[in-house]
Amino acid sequence: MKAVRRFRGAMFDVNIRRTGGDRVRVWCNGEELAEAHVGNIEAGKRYQLDVTIP
Repeated sequence: MKAVRRFRGAMFDVNIRRTGGDRVRVWCNGEELAEAHVGNIEAGKRYQLDVTIP
């Protein structure tokens, strides 16, 4: 599933896919995040989020 969303003045391109893994994993602009949470959002910036779900 793909979506584009504006949040706190920033644009998020989100790609979610089911992988059958054991946990939710999130990559922001190609870098895997330690937690499924995007912090320090900057207005005017664009973020590419790739999310895998069990």
